[in-house]
Amino acid sequence: MNFRLVREIAKDIWFLGLVCPQIWLWFMLQTLDRSAPVSFEVFYVAQGVTAAVSAIVFFRMRGNGGGSPRSLSWLFAGAMCLAPLLVRYGESVLGAAALPIGAVLGGSGLVWCYLQYAALFSTIDLKRMASYLLVSFALVPAIRFPFEVLPLDVSLVLTVPLPLLAVFMCRKAQAHIQPEEPAKSTQEPILKKRTGLVLVVIELAVYGLVMGLFRVNNEGIHSDLLYIGVNLIIKTAFPVLFLALIRYSYKRVSISFLCQIAMAFVLLAMVVASNFRDSAFVSFVVFDFARYVMVILLFFSLCALAPRTSLHPFVVFGAGFAPYVIALSVGMVLADQLGTFNTYSDSFIINLIALLTVSTVVVFNFKDDADVRLFPEGNPDEVPLQDFDRIDRRCEVLADQHGLTKRELETMQLICKGRSKRYIAEHLMISENTVRGYAKTLYAKLDVHNRQELLDLLAI
Repeated sequence: MNFRLVREIAKDIWFLGLVCPQIWLWFMLQTLDRSAPVSFEVFYVAQGVTAAVSAIVFFRMRGNGGGSPRSLSWLFAGAMCLAPLLVRYGESVLGAAALPIGAVLGGSGLVWCYLQYAALFSTIDLKRMASYLLVSFALVPAIRFPFEVLPLDVSLVLTVPLPLLAVFMCRKAQAHIQPEEPAKSTQEPILKKRTGLVLVVIELAVYGLVMGLFRVNNEGIHSDLLYIGVNLIIKTAFPVLFLALIRYSYKRVSISFLCQIAMAFVLLAMVVASNFRDSAFVSFVVFDFARYVMVILLFFSLCALAPRTSLHPFVVFGAGFAPYVIALSVGMVLADQLGTFNTYSDSFIINLIALLTVSTVVVFNFKDDADVRLFPEGNPDEVPLQDFDRIDRRCEVLADQHGLTKRELETMQLICKGRSKRYIAEHLMISENTVRGYAKTLYAKLDVHNRQELLDLLAI
């Protein structure tokens, strides 16, 4: 991470407010873990329902950016503040109902907080979004360290106001966004084909189900100093390394690439845990880390996809997050019946690996539908963005004069804008071979041989 990036992040520290709900989440999970296992399922189901309802409600709201009514954000933040108090002390007042009520309030409030930050990140440049998001996740283990070593009741006092701080920092960050900043208006929406979206949703559900089945006996591990130290190192290292990959090899980052990373970490966790069944510590560390990687990849991919659609960010994030957490809760329910991972038979583990592998292979086989590069292409030598409208108008005139089809016109417009064949294929939802065919045909009709001659013909 270079000094320029550090200065940028320090200047816009308000964008790091995502740290707050992550610290709150850690405390909430610790409290639920010590109270009643069923509260985990309720907590995640509440998240899934809130995400799904938000996606449906905002489905008809076009355009990117924007958040939600200010009062609603503070209301959900207040629910998050109340949730750990109910889970920790509410049983003496409300009886057994305190745990599920606290889980529902906490799960709903957490997702709403996530949605606010997804909307915030959809209004800034993708590389800046990646920096703020991944640095936030990298800071969580270090900031969480005092909470882990302090008594639980002391941590509770420090945790309760964090949701309010998260909303405040989100509002401050929104106020710091420059109106002239080119956020999404220069990026053409590419997620239009339902097949690709359905495949991605199914893949997320499969990952959620498998991760939910990762139930390990973690009694006493959370307070182990060795676990805390290992947790601090590996959970800080991954987002930092992932950020370095994005900043220096961003052209490789796509949906299929992120699926490969997720699959690699999940399979690695399963292999390691299978070979160390007698060590609950090793099993829990690898599974906990795999879940952390999944959350980072899921949050990053949804925030990166939102700007590349014509949908509200709540719709994109909610539609992706809901199937994952609902399937995660289903996996947890099944794990309650099946026992911990250390008791699973070899055949059951093999079936899990097969399910994960087959689902990923299916998505890869529909790569033209489901794969999307998350960072748009950019080249200083390409046609300036302000000339795009002029290119579209001149291409339309030329198409009328030479009898080009609609697809040939669209291909010509994108070629003139400097787009690659792969980008054109993604944008038009066709194969690269079909793009080559359209390019060859329109070049023949216009009697040109390359892009430069085409630009000369258009007088651009």
